[in-house]
Amino acid sequence: MSGVTGTVSGKFAFRYFVTDGGNPGSNSNFIGIDRVQYGTAPSGVNCANVVSNLKVDITGGVGPYTLVYSNGSTNTTINGYVNGSNIQVSPAVTTTYTVVSVTGSNGCVGSGNTGSSVITITPAPSVTTPPASKSVCAGNNTTFTVVAAPAAGNTYQWQVSTDAGVTYTNLANAGVYSGVTTTTLTITGATTSLSDNRYRVRVTGACASPVNSAAAVLTVNTAAVITTQPVNTTVCAGGGLTLTSATFTVAATGGGLTYQWQVSADNGVTYTNITNNANYAGATTSTLTLSSVPATFATNLYRVNVTSGGCTAVASNSASVAVRPTPVIVATASPLSAIYPGQKTTLTAAVSPNAAATYTWLRDGVVVAGATANTLVVDVDKLGIYTVRVTDVNGCTAISAGLRISASANDMLFIYPSPNTGQFQVRFYNQLGSSPYPRTVSVFDSKGSRVYTKTYAITSAYTRLDVDLQNNPKGIYSVELTDSRGNRLKTGRVLVL
Repeated sequence: MSGVTGTVSGKFAFRYFVTDGGNPGSNSNFIGIDRVQYGTAPSGVNCANVVSNLKVDITGGVGPYTLVYSNGSTNTTINGYVNGSNIQVSPAVTTTYTVVSVTGSNGCVGSGNTGSSVITITPAPSVTTPPASKSVCAGNNTTFTVVAAPAAGNTYQWQVSTDAGVTYTNLANAGVYSGVTTTTLTITGATTSLSDNRYRVRVTGACASPVNSAAAVLTVNTAAVITTQPVNTTVCAGGGLTLTSATFTVAATGGGLTYQWQVSADNGVTYTNITNNANYAGATTSTLTLSSVPATFATNLYRVNVTSGGCTAVASNSASVAVRPTPVIVATASPLSAIYPGQKTTLTAAVSPNAAATYTWLRDGVVVAGATANTLVVDVDKLGIYTVRVTDVNGCTAISAGLRISASANDMLFIYPSPNTGQFQVRFYNQLGSSPYPRTVSVFDSKGSRVYTKTYAITSAYTRLDVDLQNNPKGIYSVELTDSRGNRLKTGRVLVL
């Protein structure tokens, strides 16, 4: 730089100049003092906390001088500063040093003492984005990439470990490797022998020691091989007693296997990926489950694409699901759906569209023992709501709507059997909830003497009231039924032989 002159306190002329040079740790900057501000960065590389030299060239005045300079936050005073001598500084970061004032040994203060110099610090190398692990198919290419700071001025050396990271050796540009001294390592035509290798890069910068990145693992897979194909299956359409489900399963070999089930509605011309929803589960697993299967699924074909990490997907054979209709059951009672003592009715189950294989009758939700035919005879002791569960010849199951068999109101007093050998039953229609309970049965002989009396709890419309006169003589007996207040409800006669 050329000199600039000026006057300080009307006595001295000052000039300045700046020269650059020096190696890391001994850099020089000559800062002249004048009214004009200036600055320049030293050449070469400056590392954090390493000594660099500043110099101030003072023209005029009487030395040695009192020099005050600032690093931007702190002023430093040097007493007895000799013109052009080194000032050692060790900045940790890029710092601008500025002359604050110069005072001669005679006490004269320089005027317009401005000047600055920037020492730019080159940071130590660091890895900001390490290489990521890769999965590749044998024979394919892949890369590992690192991002380091600073962006420029670093050198790179990729290394490989074949013993799970215990030791690393430098790679050379040979064979499958290229770019071994760049930010990106390229592997061309990966072989299975490279699988599980670990790769890292050593980054060397102008300052501080080299740093190693984290290691990335290479997995080299072979294409998937399907060992068990999905097979056709038969299911029942959803509805009825249960929602029917079906499954397709595949087995395969390979590394890092992934699955994607697909469905075709056009006989295999096109396939679309399945997503999990109300009808499908396990769309990306080895087993696809179909739930609440509608009859429309009978035209579909299913297959799965199996992928071994990084390799092209392999499609399985297609499989179908034969959807059988759920049985339709109609239960009827003939000739009556309301009966009284002495009457019976027959329940019948009609099944369509296919023949039934098994029948199970239920009364009020409880299985009726031995009731395995399509008909069931019911008397007054078996009132309730009847359903029938049917499994057809295809294995599809459904249950009928409920069929109520109720009591028919009648004002007769039923005494039977008559004649009998001393044991008989009495029944009378009880409109439950409308009359006081319980009921009492009294039996009188032909002389009018009471020979039997018993009070019974009433639990149904025609509760069975059992009477035992086996220890009494043969003859005709009168039977009287009274309510809890003793009011006579009905009378009748019975013959004991």
